[in-house]
Amino acid sequence: MEQNKRKLEGYEFFRSIGSPRHVLAPMVDASELPWRILSRAPVDDMDRGSTAGITSEDDKRVEEPGKKAGKIVNQAATLAYTPMIHARLFSGPKYEDNVHGRGMFDLPCGEEGSEELFPDWGVSDRPVFAQMCANDPDEFLIAAKKIQHRVDAVDLNLGCPQGIARKGQYGAFLMEQPDLIYSLINKLHNELDIPVTAKFRCFPEVEKTVEYARMLERAGAQILTIHGRTREMKGQYTGLADWKQIKAVKEAVSVPVFANGNILYYEDVQRCIDFTGVDGVMSAEGNLYNPAIFLPPSSSNTSIPHEHVPITHLADRYIRICQSLLTKTSTSAVKSHLFKILRPALDVPSNRDFRDRLGRGVPIDKIDGEEGREWLSLWRTFVRDFEERLLDQAWEAVGKERQKEFPIVDSAFPVDPQTSIRIVPHWLSQPQARAINPSNPTSTSATASSFTTSTSLHPASHPLMTTSTFDAVASLHPPNSSSAMPISGSNTPITCTFLLPPTSKHPSPHKCTNMASSSCPHRSCITHCRLTSFNELVAQGLTPTNVSQDGGYGAGEHVGLGCEFHEEKVRAKEILKREKKEERDRRRLENIKAHNTSSKCNKKNKNSNGNVNGNGNAKRKGNGKRELDEPTESRAEDDSTSGSVQSSINGPVGRKKPHLDVQEPTVEEESINSEPPVVPALVSPPRPTSD
Repeated sequence: MEQNKRKLEGYEFFRSIGSPRHVLAPMVDASELPWRILSRAPVDDMDRGSTAGITSEDDKRVEEPGKKAGKIVNQAATLAYTPMIHARLFSGPKYEDNVHGRGMFDLPCGEEGSEELFPDWGVSDRPVFAQMCANDPDEFLIAAKKIQHRVDAVDLNLGCPQGIARKGQYGAFLMEQPDLIYSLINKLHNELDIPVTAKFRCFPEVEKTVEYARMLERAGAQILTIHGRTREMKGQYTGLADWKQIKAVKEAVSVPVFANGNILYYEDVQRCIDFTGVDGVMSAEGNLYNPAIFLPPSSSNTSIPHEHVPITHLADRYIRICQSLLTKTSTSAVKSHLFKILRPALDVPSNRDFRDRLGRGVPIDKIDGEEGREWLSLWRTFVRDFEERLLDQAWEAVGKERQKEFPIVDSAFPVDPQTSIRIVPHWLSQPQARAINPSNPTSTSATASSFTTSTSLHPASHPLMTTSTFDAVASLHPPNSSSAMPISGSNTPITCTFLLPPTSKHPSPHKCTNMASSSCPHRSCITHCRLTSFNELVAQGLTPTNVSQDGGYGAGEHVGLGCEFHEEKVRAKEILKREKKEERDRRRLENIKAHNTSSKCNKKNKNSNGNVNGNGNAKRKGNGKRELDEPTESRAEDDSTSGSVQSSINGPVGRKKPHLDVQEPTVEEESINSEPPVVPALVSPPRPTSD
C-alpha cells in the first residue's frame, strides 16, 4: 500500500462511497455486469411513469443542449456486489486463459469495475464490492490483490448454504471455524489496499450471532451484512428472515451494517431500517423478480408507494444492455433472468406457449457466433412478441380498446386479505412470494411485518380493478403462492400432503418431505399428485389399463393422471427434451459427415502423391485377378495365397503401410474424385472362395 494513501475504515469508508442505502446482493450467475447496470438504472428518467411499448432501435431521442438523453439522475441500487468469485481459481496462474475465471470478473475487457459512465445507460459500475469465497488466507490475498484496483472493497462470503459450499468448505460452512475466519479477514485488513467486508448468516441463538459479528469486526471487517436466516433455511425450508437478529447485531457493533431478507417492495426498505436501525438494505431474490425494486415511485400520489414497471420493458432493457457491452454474458444468465422477470405472465395458462418457447432457448449454432451476438437479437424478438400478447390481455382486462401502451396506473393496487400481498396485473413487475405453511406459526412473526400492510383495499377502490375487471384479471392468473396461502406469521414452507405407508425405515405412516407445488390442487409433489389422481380414478371404477403401483409410486400409463398444472409441465419438459435430442443428433450427423468428407479428401491427396491409383480400384482389381489366375490345389496353398494377398495389402513386416482403401468406393467418393461411379458391391461378381 502506498504510504501517502490512508485506507478508510468504518463509517468514513461508508460515507466515501455515498452512504449506499439500496444494495444489490451478490448472486452466482445473476449479479453480472448487465444486471448490475439494470438494477442501478431500470428505466430512464424521461421514461418514468410511462407505460409505452418497447422503443424501436431506429427511434432517436431528442437531446437537450448539454444534457445526455435518458441519463439517470437518481440511481435505484446505489451499491452492487459481483457474483461470488472463487479465490483459489481466481488466484491461479492461468487465470487470463481460464474461461471460468473470466466469467467471475472480466479484467481484460476493462468494463467491470470501471468508473466511467456507460453512455447508453448513464451509470457506471461503481461503487462495487467483489465477493469472494475462500478458506486459505494466502490464496484469498492473492485473488484480492488481482482485483483491488477495480473495486471499492472485497467481501468474504460467509453465507452460502449450498451443497457445493459444504463440499468446498467455504461460505456458511466456515461458521464453526472462527479462527480461520479471523485469519482470512485480518490478513486482508492488514495487507490489502482497500477495505474488506463480510456477509454472513445468523445462528439460531441471538447470543451466538452477536458474538460472531463482534469477532468479524475485531478481525477488520469494515461493513457487515447479515442475512437474517440460518444456514439450514434454504430451498423449500427458506421461511422468513429474522429481523430481531439483525437488530441485535446492529446494536452490538460499531461498523455499518446491511440487512438482507424479507424485502418484497420499495417501502419494505424503510420498514426494515425503522425496525433494525441498519445503514442499508440488501435485496437478492426480490431484485431477481423485480430489478426495479429500489426504484422510488414516480407519482406524487402517496397511495402509490412502489413503482410497477411493465415486465417486457425490463426484459428488453436488460437484453439491450447485454448487446451494448463488450463483456460477454452467459446464455444461462440471460435465460434465467428472463424467466424470473417475465414469470408473472408466463404463469398465465394462456401464455404457456411463450413459456415453452423460452424454455427451448435459442439454437446452439446461433450462440457459437460472435459477430453481432445474434442469439441476443433472437431473445429481443421473443420479448417483443410477448409484449404484443400482453398488450392484448391488458386492454381486454380493463374493457377498453387496445392501444400501443399499457394502461396507466395512478392509484394503489388492492391487497389480498389472505396474504397481504398486492394483487398486481401480470404484465407489471412484482415480487414472487414463497409458499408458507400457515399451520406452523413462529414466535418471531414480528419479522413478517415487511409482508403486511395497514389496510386491505377492496378491488373496486382501484380504477383498473373494478369488481368486473378484477375478476377478469384474476381469471388470467393460475393459483400461485402469492394468492393461495398466507405469508405472514409463519416460517415453514408447505410440503407434500401425501401420507406415505409404513416402511422398514419408517414403521409408522409419514408425510412426503418433497416441496408441494402451490399450483397443484392436491398440494402434492408431482409423483404423489399423480398417485392421488390415480386413487381417485380407482375409487370411481375408472382404473386405466397397464398401470402398476410399486411401493406407492405409479408407472407405465400412470403418466398423465396428475393435475393439469403438473402434466402441462411434464409435457413441456418432454417436448423440450425431445427437441434437444433431435438437435444433438442432427449436429452429430453433420460432424460425422464433415469428418468423413475430410478423411476421404485426405486419402485422395495422399494416394495421388504415391504410385497407386487415387481411388484404390486398380490395385485391388489387380490383386483379385492374380487370385483368379492362381491354381487352388490345396488348403495350404490357398492359405499361402491368402497370406500373400494380405501381405500385398498390408505390406511386409517392418515396412510402412501403403495408403489403400480396402472397401469399395461409394458414389459420394466417386463424385468427389470426378470419376464415373463404380457398380455397388452388392451386384458385383462374387470373389472366388477357397473350396
